[in-house]
Amino acid sequence: MCAATLGLAPLAGGACGDGTTGASDTTAPTVRLTAPAAGDVRGSVTVAAAADDDVGVAGVLFQLDGQPLGAEDTAAPYATTWDAAAAVPGPHTLTAVARDAAGNRTTSAAVAVTVVRDATTGTIRVVVATTGGVPDPDGYAVALDGGTPRAVAANGTIEFASAAAGAHTLGLAGLAPNCRVEGEHPRTVAVTAGAVAEVAVTVRCPTGGGAGLIAYATDKDGDYEIYVADVDGGEPRRLTQSAGDDLNPVWSPDGTKIAFASYRDGATNAEIYVAEADGSNPRRLTNDSGRDWEPAWSPDGTKIAFSSQRDGNFELYVMNADGTDQVRLTNTSAQEATPVWSPDGSRIAFEYLGTGSGDIYVMAADGSNRQRLTTSGSMDALPAWSPDGTRLAFASERDGIGNFEIYVMNADGSSQTRLTNSPAEDYGAGWSPDGTRLVFVSHRDGTPKLWMMNADGSAAVLWMDAAGAEDPAWHP
Repeated sequence: MCAATLGLAPLAGGACGDGTTGASDTTAPTVRLTAPAAGDVRGSVTVAAAADDDVGVAGVLFQLDGQPLGAEDTAAPYATTWDAAAAVPGPHTLTAVARDAAGNRTTSAAVAVTVVRDATTGTIRVVVATTGGVPDPDGYAVALDGGTPRAVAANGTIEFASAAAGAHTLGLAGLAPNCRVEGEHPRTVAVTAGAVAEVAVTVRCPTGGGAGLIAYATDKDGDYEIYVADVDGGEPRRLTQSAGDDLNPVWSPDGTKIAFASYRDGATNAEIYVAEADGSNPRRLTNDSGRDWEPAWSPDGTKIAFSSQRDGNFELYVMNADGTDQVRLTNTSAQEATPVWSPDGSRIAFEYLGTGSGDIYVMAADGSNRQRLTTSGSMDALPAWSPDGTRLAFASERDGIGNFEIYVMNADGSSQTRLTNSPAEDYGAGWSPDGTRLVFVSHRDGTPKLWMMNADGSAAVLWMDAAGAEDPAWHP
């Protein structure tokens, strides 16, 4: 109960001493814009209003095109500053909303203004594009003529309005250690009065582990085709286009050709093909009723090993690089698959699929002197030699059926170490040319995509967001 109802003298600030009269306040404040006047505006503009209320004005909120223009001003004189130079040129409306303590609000009459750009200035529009396997996650800072930096997304656009006609300098900062600006940097920009100067800036953020190319297969076109992409970014390029699946790409040692398996000659009959590195001039190397696939070039480029079902079960064969002189290397009742040559050409690692399990073996290049490297009792598959020949990466189900993980071991089978630990499958590892990184297939995003990690299993990142990607092969 306020003092007035007890017959006491009223307190300052209203009959109840709290800015109220003891009765409900239903009277809305009055408000009108006092600046700017209707018409053209440019640069920094003061927006001001006069407001009054029978009890008291609690605050005034200015609006540009119906949206708040800064924070509410809670003390007279009511004003804010609008940077019209950053607004889109053309017509706009300004209003002010006055509020009292009881929540009553009044919106002023609108003032129509037109943002114009001085004939002596122009606009610089900076369009930033980022490429590469590990883009900068938080974007960059762009500074004009060494001024205050402004934030821009890794793939974003920013404008500098009211830039004086003439030459200016643009610089990017805040780049991640693996990123660099391509071309001239800082960039010189020429501004013409009344015009927009657009500047395209490309930032390349390579994955590391050596540059080069990665060939891979993907079914993003409906069936599997061979694509190739630069390791440090760029648009993937399609190499094959056939009615059947094309899989298992592998580079010739000199990088001028790619061998692969293709079902273009029949839905159930893969054959080995070879094409130029740009996908041109594909030639068929094998021709039999059994499936031939998983080609592997010898380090000197004269031979191609492959697995074949021509004798009933999968065995390993070798042929000349032109498809002649096809010779069988293994002859067992089990299945042998995925041959890979050691970097010195003296040995071939492969997977041996026996009863209930698969193991990694190694043998001499002529098929002799077989040695078993893994004995996990589960499926160990897809071996890949490190560039120096001291280690083999492979996929293993030893941690759970249906969940392959990437392992690495010494070339003699010792020190078998797990590199990935994902609830989804990881497999198909391929080494970078310098041996510091691995590209591999992972289902951790729900579909098979290409990832990269350091050779010790650390710093795994998505490299190619191409659903259905398989069989990566890295070439310098």
